[in-house]
Amino acid sequence: MNDHNLDDLIIDNIDPKTSKTKSFLTIIALAIVVLIVAIILTKIVLKDPNEKLVLDESDTEMISPELTLQPSTSKTDTPAKESESSQDLALHTPAKETAPTQPTVIEPTVSSLSSQEKANSAEQKKAEEKAEQARLALEKEKIAAQKALEEKLRKEAMEKEAALKEERIAAEKERQERLKREAAAKQAVQTSYYIQVGSFTQTPSSRFLSIIKKSGFDYTITPPNASGSKKLLIGPYSTRAQADTALVRVRDRINKSAFVVKK
Repeated sequence: MNDHNLDDLIIDNIDPKTSKTKSFLTIIALAIVVLIVAIILTKIVLKDPNEKLVLDESDTEMISPELTLQPSTSKTDTPAKESESSQDLALHTPAKETAPTQPTVIEPTVSSLSSQEKANSAEQKKAEEKAEQARLALEKEKIAAQKALEEKLRKEAMEKEAALKEERIAAEKERQERLKREAAAKQAVQTSYYIQVGSFTQTPSSRFLSIIKKSGFDYTITPPNASGSKKLLIGPYSTRAQADTALVRVRDRINKSAFVVKK
């Protein structure tokens, strides 16, 4: 608790004017530092080209050291030394001129490059020819496969059409046969044969009708005609032969004067 009270006392004793002055001086010092750094960086950037020039001069010194030594001599050197330095320069300069020139080195590389380019172009041409042949072969295979597929489809279509034609022919035959059967059945119904047992003005007795039933025959009584008579018919029979066969039994068991009629 005592330490905290001392801190509070110290903080309270600081003069506000002094703190403002210190902060202002701090800002000024930071601005000066930034300005110095900027000046140093500017000098470094501007100093780079000079360094490159110095390096070039050092290169010339390494190539021809004798040229750099001559200017370093004092002004009291004799003319003999100047002539010697000029002779040395004369000796050194032809040595550089007699060096092998660049075209003599480039000529074999150009020829080798041209031959290599020719070889590469020939290989590329062969590769292109092979690729073209492969493409043509593939195209031929595609055309052959397309033709085979079309031929297969054509045959299948022809077979299907033939099958449908046969089905139509069979259906037509069946229809014709059905029509014939229907016509025959209709004709048989229209041209039925009956056995007339008798003609009555009144309904026959039940005893007489029971004899017909017991003999195994079916009978029909027609509506009365203009004179009021009704006919008792046994049948029908589809053919005259069937009616004649039944007529024998009808005459034997029911009525001897029975006869066949056609309707």
